[in-house]
Amino acid sequence: MTGQNQGRDPLGRPTRDAPGANDQGSDTQVPQEAEMLRSRRILEELRRRGAERERPASELDYIDRLLKSF
Repeated sequence: MTGQNQGRDPLGRPTRDAPGANDQGSDTQVPQEAEMLRSRRILEELRRRGAERERPASELDYIDRLLKSF
């Protein structure tokens, strides 16, 4: 490891053996319930719109690509 990366993993987090490494994941953020609900609603809306086969093919293709990422 080089000077500035010493005591850090490839993602920049302190390693367990780094001096003064007592990080307990304090920078980790768990999604709040409101964020999870909003995400679920967006996913449901994408599925609903994707099932509407009368939509333009380009829009259906875009929706399908979005759904594949979930």
